Amino acid sequence: MYLSKAAISIDVAIGRRCLWDYQLMHERIQDLYQCTRQEGQILYRVNLKTATVYILSNRYPVKKCNEALSVLVSRNMEIFEKRLIVGQVYQFDLLTEPFKKVGSEEQKNSQRRALKTMDERLAWHQRKGEQNGYQILQSTEYPASPIRGKHRRDKGGSFQYYPTRMMGILKITDIFRFLEGWKNGIGAGKSYGMGFLLLK
Repeated sequence: MYLSKAAISIDVAIGRRCLWDYQLMHERIQDLYQCTRQEGQILYRVNLKTATVYILSNRYPVKKCNEALSVLVSRNMEIFEKRLIVGQVYQFDLLTEPFKKVGSEEQKNSQRRALKTMDERLAWHQRKGEQNGYQILQSTEYPASPIRGKHRRDKGGSFQYYPTRMMGILKITDIFRFLEGWKNGIGAGKSYGMGFLLLK
């Protein structure tokens, strides 16, 4: 995997627009890699204060820049991956929207409902951690800005998410599952800047 840092071109209109239209951000990031998010295993996290974005992918960016983004640095994460061991402890930072699926007799498909309490969200993350090879030792929630964007009308039009920022300490319990979770993301909304498990 490769970790890249890109600057958002806030001196031009399309760069500024990426800060509030995450569908456009998603498209501009895919343009750097010349592939879909799924093909590139692309996860990203926007830092609004510094107008930068961290991008995790299974390949180097094909393009160094486009009209909205400029890649500043890319780093091969192979050494990091090889050094992971069971019992290792990391600080984590995760932007996500914890949810449960709710069905009804009138609807064929279940709907996602955001979890409303801290206890529910923590329990959700603990389950995700077990599924993805880590145990949460400590977790605290912090405010996060809403994520908005606009699809074409035939794709559903405008959308909005209300993510939760979870920060704390985790311990690796299964290397294979941990790497899969880190590479593929935790939870939903991966096209819109959520799910990237930042570690330090």
